[in-house]
Amino acid sequence: MRVGLICNLGGSSAFSGGDHVKAIQYLNFLKREGVEYQLFDFYGKKRRPLTIIFSVWRMLKRCDSVLFMASTNGACFLAKTIHLLNTKKRKIFYVTIGKGPIYKFISNDVDLANLQSTRIPISNHNKGLKTALSACSVIALEHQRLVTIYADTLGLQNCLWIPNFRMAENTPDHLAFSVKGPLHIIYYSRMAEEKGPLDLLLAIRSINRGEKRVEVDFYGPFASDCFKEKFMNELASTPHAYYRGVWQEGNPTALLSKYDFLCFPTKHKGEGMPGSIVESLLASTPVISSSFPFCEELITDGENGYIYSPQENAVQAIESAINRALERREKLPDMSKKALSSAEKYKYDYWREQLLNLLGANK
Repeated sequence: MRVGLICNLGGSSAFSGGDHVKAIQYLNFLKREGVEYQLFDFYGKKRRPLTIIFSVWRMLKRCDSVLFMASTNGACFLAKTIHLLNTKKRKIFYVTIGKGPIYKFISNDVDLANLQSTRIPISNHNKGLKTALSACSVIALEHQRLVTIYADTLGLQNCLWIPNFRMAENTPDHLAFSVKGPLHIIYYSRMAEEKGPLDLLLAIRSINRGEKRVEVDFYGPFASDCFKEKFMNELASTPHAYYRGVWQEGNPTALLSKYDFLCFPTKHKGEGMPGSIVESLLASTPVISSSFPFCEELITDGENGYIYSPQENAVQAIESAINRALERREKLPDMSKKALSSAEKYKYDYWREQLLNLLGANK
């Protein structure tokens, strides 16, 4: 039994994007289970479509099943290419990134959380894509709600919920919580406008205008030089806030376990299932998160973290959520236990058997 894996491993970047991290998780899964596999890493090949087509054709000849994943445009190209070349009717397993290809069928302005469950008319332009998606054996979606959305709006009945699982290593003991003194918060994500680090920084500045109450460390690569300059200028006038660079020490749970909370202030419409939230829960660290777009699937307000709505004034909303955490500091030990217990269904072991069965690789 040989499985083909088509993905983007992200090159040698120290801090990879969500699609690269997800690809590495699936590659490690195949290695760990001793599954014979053939890898096609299309990193750096996006402008070489003939190379991609030939590699897909060769993989379909040599493998019994094929698993592919890519960001939306790349995934749509791969889905149609695989469907066209899959003359041997191999089992095809499409692992989506973020929301998957739903926005190829609807406007980018549509709020998926409130999307009505009615069938979407398929334009002639998208009929080929719909056919290719229907031909997949399985489409793995990151959020449970998306399975219903894809079924009701696109008529796709081959979708399953498979979240961004993690190979859970031994979770480090959580350090003593900050019951007194400053509350310690970590931001662990890309440093980009739509991810909300600047909103968090301004919220921290507002909170700390009186006595010192909150410290925050920012980890992650800057998305652009323009945003880096903007953020660093604001950071210089914000006490008790620090940019720590890019974490390069492997599994981040040891880092995340040193903090009272992870703050995930995203405003990004294309946000998938945030791996940093999953990793924080695995580290027993509660999460302060925006409700944008499906974070409520991971965070239960007041139990394993705090949820806020970023729709109006994001800075004030973050400040209010952090103040809730400050006022309820005695709950931190209990929230930490609930964070770890809520991470069970995002562990690799939870999904191992199902993944092997879906790929036909169970021994």
